[in-house]
Amino acid sequence: MAILIYGTLTTLIPASAASLIAIALLNHQGNTAILLGDSLVTYIVILLILIGIWERAVRRKLMMRQEVLPQMPASAFGKLILAIPATQFILAIALWQTVLTRQVEWRGITYQIKGPWDIKLLEYFPYRYLKRTNPKTSL
Repeated sequence: MAILIYGTLTTLIPASAASLIAIALLNHQGNTAILLGDSLVTYIVILLILIGIWERAVRRKLMMRQEVLPQMPASAFGKLILAIPATQFILAIALWQTVLTRQVEWRGITYQIKGPWDIKLLEYFPYRYLKRTNPKTSL
C-alpha cells in the first residue's frame, strides 16, 4: 500500500504544482508562480542527481566485472527531464492497474488474486519448453 501511495503522490504533487503555476500566472500572481516553479525545478534537479548517483553505482559494478558501459551523452539529461514526468505518470497508472487486477496468467497457470495472501490457482496447463533464440529472455 505504501508503494501505491508513493507512486500516486509522486505523480500528483508535481502535476498539481505545474497546474498551480499556470493558475498563478493567469491570476497575475508572479511570486506564487516563481515559488512553485522553483520547487518543481528543485524536485527535477534532485531526481537528476539521484539518477547520476545510480548511474555511477552501476558503472562501478560493471567495472568490477570488467564490463564497459558507454558514456551517457549530455543530451541524455535533456531527455531525462522530459522522461521523468512521463515515467511517474506511467508508474502511477501501472500501480493502480496492479491493485485492480484480480486475475493473472503466467506460464500457463491462471491465478485469482483476492488479497496479498489470498491467491487461488484457477487453471493449469503444463509448461512446454520452447527453444529460445535469445538466452536473456524469460522462460
